[in-house]
Formats: sequence, C-alpha cells, structure tokens
Amino acid sequence: ITVPIAVLVCIASWLTTCWSDPGTVTQDNLEAHLKAYPYDYVLHKPKECPTLGFACPARSKFCRVTRRRVAKFDHFCGWMNNAIGENNLRYFVSFLALHVGLVSYLAWLCFYVVYGELTRRNVWGLSFEGAGGAPVTLSQDWGLLTRFCMYHFGPIIMLGVFLVILTVMLGAFFGYHVWMIKD
Repeated sequence: ITVPIAVLVCIASWLTTCWSDPGTVTQDNLEAHLKAYPYDYVLHKPKECPTLGFACPARSKFCRVTRRRVAKFDHFCGWMNNAIGENNLRYFVSFLALHVGLVSYLAWLCFYVVYGELTRRNVWGLSFEGAGGAPVTLSQDWGLLTRFCMYHFGPIIMLGVFLVILTVMLGAFFGYHVWMIKD
C-alpha cells in the first residue's frame, strides 16, 4: 500500500508544480515586487522590460516560453511545462525530493527482488565446473554470477541500473537546488 500512496503523492507534487503560478509580475503587483526585492545598483539596476513595457523588479526575468515576467526566475522546466520562480520553487524542490526517494526505493526493490529470487532458488550453493575442472559456486565467481543474473534477470537488472543512474541525477539536481536556496 505504501508504493501506490507514494506514487500518488509524487503525481500530486508534479501537478501542483505544473499548475502553480511561478510568481508572475504584473502591473497590479509590481509595487509589491519592487518593495520585496530592492535594487542593489551592482547587479540589479532599474530598467524597463522591453517586452511588457513596465519596470523590472530586481531578480526577475522574462520567460520567453511562458511569455511572462517571473519574480526570482530559476528556469523554465520542460517536464513541468511551467516556469520555476518565487512562488512555485518550494513545490519543485519537494517534487525533486519525493522523486529521489521513490526512484531510489524502486532501484533498491529491483535488486532486492533479484537477490530474493537467487536465494529462493538456492542459486548461491550451485556448483559449476570451473577452470581446471574444480567445482566453483556462483558466490565465488562474480563473472559467472553476473552472466547468470543477466541471462535470467536481465530486464529487471537493467531497470535497476537505470533507476540508480536516475537517482544520482535527480539527487544531484535536488542537492544543487538546496544549495542554491540556502545561499
């Protein structure tokens, strides 16, 4: 029951990020954004948005894909089909954290299933004729164990490897965003 609930929570976090406003700067909320992020006159100087025709608050950027100015613009996310900015960055980071957890659990589950099947079939004690005619068990010969597992469990092992790579990539992206938030 845990995995379906985790998947539903991940889908909910994805939908929340997709449908949330990233912090669109409009004529109506321009004054609030100008007060929240004053110009430092080093990196951020007063200027007018050439596309929208009003002042650009500091730390805002015009997103060419969504055609709007976003406060604290981070990036446009193709997976979300939405800009990531001031108002939805927390949803995006929680999306990443949830998916790192889910994908790492699924990677562990793939390898646990293979290990369980090897144990259930008592493969660890199987003996084969090795080099020189001496008996060799699978637990002694890692090359033979790898070939055996890839022959019998190839798809689930490759899925597990893919999920490990995905965990590392999502984890790095999550870590980068956490590092950016703390600074």
